[in-house]
Amino acid sequence: MLPARLIADIDAGTLIRSALLAIVITLPYGIFKMRQVRAARITAGLDSHRTPGEPAPLDPRSLEAVIERITDLAGVGGDLDLPDCCTVDGQPVTADVSEVLVRDALNRSNLREVGRRRGEDNATTTIILEPVPQDSGPQDSGPLEQTDG
Repeated sequence: MLPARLIADIDAGTLIRSALLAIVITLPYGIFKMRQVRAARITAGLDSHRTPGEPAPLDPRSLEAVIERITDLAGVGGDLDLPDCCTVDGQPVTADVSEVLVRDALNRSNLREVGRRRGEDNATTTIILEPVPQDSGPQDSGPLEQTDG
C-alpha cells in the first residue's frame, strides 16, 4: 500500500499522461496481434464454416468420434463402426490402446457387445451393442477382437 503522503504528491495530470503514454505504446502491438489471430483463424477455416460455439467436425477414423458415437448410443444400443486404424489427435494408435479406450467407454455408457461383423468397406468392424439391464450394473464388455464374418 502506498503511503498517503506519496499519493498526495502524485498529480492527476501526471497520472493521466502516464496512462495515455501506456496506451500509445501498447495499442499498435494489440492491433497487430488481433489481426494476426484473425488471419490465422480465417486460413484455418474456423471463421468461415462454423459459428463460434460450434465444435470442429471429427474425423470418422478418430477415437474421439467413436467414443462420441458410443455416448450417443448409451441407453438405446445400436451399431458402432470401429475403424481398423484409429487415431487420437491425428496420430495413429495401436489396436491395444483403441481396445482399452473403447471398452472403457462402453462400460461407462452401460453398453455391451452382442455381436460383430466386418464392415462393407473392409476397413471397419461393426459392433452390435445393447444396453446393460439396469439391475446388473456396468459389466465388462468383453474383448474387442477382430473377426471375419
